[in-house]
Amino acid sequence: TSASSGSHDAAATSKQPLVVFLSGADVPHERYAWLAEALARRGVACCLSSCAQEFGGATCLLSLPYDLARLASEGAYREAAPTAESLRILLDALRATDAPVDYEKVVLGGHSSGGRAVLDVVGFGSARDFPEVVGAFSYGASTVNGPGSPLGEGTCLDFDKSRGAGVPLILLGGDRDGISAALSADGDATETVRRTLKAAKAGKAAVDVLVFEGANHMAVADPADVPCGATANDWSAAPGFDVLAFQRGVADVAAALARRAPIPTPAGVAWTTLKPA
Repeated sequence: TSASSGSHDAAATSKQPLVVFLSGADVPHERYAWLAEALARRGVACCLSSCAQEFGGATCLLSLPYDLARLASEGAYREAAPTAESLRILLDALRATDAPVDYEKVVLGGHSSGGRAVLDVVGFGSARDFPEVVGAFSYGASTVNGPGSPLGEGTCLDFDKSRGAGVPLILLGGDRDGISAALSADGDATETVRRTLKAAKAGKAAVDVLVFEGANHMAVADPADVPCGATANDWSAAPGFDVLAFQRGVADVAAALARRAPIPTPAGVAWTTLKPA
């Protein structure tokens, strides 16, 4: 596993909050370096990581090792997220460094399957095991289970009420997300995030949604031409889509969560909120 951390004039500031960002499947963590750099300019540290994970004889690139046994039943899944153990190992390893980071102010973020890993942690039983997590966000992710899922294709489990309101959660999406559209019965790119919003609210989560107009599934990777299944099956971003304005919006959301500040309105890029499905 390799990790990178942004810093922001460490000599002139106190310890920085930390964003741990989990990559989409087969997307090298370097494709999110833009986010680490943008957060560094905002006084927030960022950790990116990669590891090789075997799935049925094939190898997939993920941010954290994934425990497939957690998908054996709904009970096992609700008890602990498939990445909970490896996330704890990562956070403990980061604490052992001398980086000027406040490890009691951690925000979890993720893209695609990495975003699903974040939702698995903060939405269910693992939430109680990470008291240092103060916020979470995902892009292009939902808790709608895809084809072949042991938890049931097309299902979307309500968040656990036992976890309380949990931490502030922002669901980010794009209305040109072809991967999310493929999970929807009617091909709607935003339907899965609306279902996740409904499931989160059923669990009393403090959750909001922000959808960027013109953004596709891979918009958060830079460059976006990653040789992976998501790229091959994604829709094209809208003509004239402003990637830099989009990146500023995502970085502003992440930094606001890390600093426990109000979520700012993205500037220079069209966006909308959603109601539960």
